[in-house]
Amino acid sequence: MQDIPQNTLNETTKTEQSARADLWEFDLTGIGGGRYFFCNEPNGKGEPV
Repeated sequence: MQDIPQNTLNETTKTEQSARADLWEFDLTGIGGGRYFFCNEPNGKGEPV
């Protein structure tokens, strides 16, 4: 199990979150590819997810 940063835990307990995250999954396993996951928000390091 991974450690979840305290600020993330605090955000999940709020009644209203500060932003809406869009999540996408591209499943190319049907044509021999992999599964790819994308999000419109940066991670904790400021890098694309």
